[in-house]
Amino acid sequence: MLDKNIPDGASLFFGGAIAVFLSWIASGCRLGSFVDPAPIPLNPDQISGYYVVLPQKLKLYATTAQTTQQTGAISLIPQEVAQFMTNPVALILEDLPSGAAALTTPKGKHALPVYVNTDNTLTYHGTTPNRTYWLDPECQSYLEIAESGKVIKTTSVTAPLGNELPLTGKLELKIQVITQFEGNCLPTFSSIAKCYQDVTQCAGKDSTENETLQATVIELLNPWIQSKAILPADIPNLVNYAYEVSYQ
Repeated sequence: MLDKNIPDGASLFFGGAIAVFLSWIASGCRLGSFVDPAPIPLNPDQISGYYVVLPQKLKLYATTAQTTQQTGAISLIPQEVAQFMTNPVALILEDLPSGAAALTTPKGKHALPVYVNTDNTLTYHGTTPNRTYWLDPECQSYLEIAESGKVIKTTSVTAPLGNELPLTGKLELKIQVITQFEGNCLPTFSSIAKCYQDVTQCAGKDSTENETLQATVIELLNPWIQSKAILPADIPNLVNYAYEVSYQ
């Protein structure tokens, strides 16, 4: 489960953001091109809106017999974060007293949770529930997520090419994600290593499933292998792996 300081129902990928969007559209509130007919002072949410945010740096870490660190190309940012951090990104304040908020694409149904503090800084720390990492339930994994940054409300931003959304400002944000493992994962990592290098070794029921399994393995580990944080030969010895993305 998530840490106790995370609001009930929050996780790395949660769907509450879409309900907020729908309620705003129905009430005519201010996100997007909708205009709130009520006076602005009646709306205490001065944070929600679209923000410019660009990835600046990706660091990748992997622990086998030792921990290695490499800088990766921005194009290698794992999808578990990249799917939410579009430019612009929607920052939605979900609970004013606690500052619980969501980062998502302008039309997203799921979101990355974050807290907006009273000084407009951004923070978050949480863990996801355990789940089977690959095919063997004896190997469980979970994610540790930490975020820090700040909201900068300004009209002096460069709009992304083709953007038609009203921009509220820009975000500075650092996201760290660590994949941790529990249980006996040696057989799993051995199977993954074989599948990565030879599609016929992916343990699928047919060639189509083997291709799907190998594509999943490649997507999962390619950022670390492409950046040389690990080599394919290192996969059986993985202890954990992590990455850090800086946005500005």
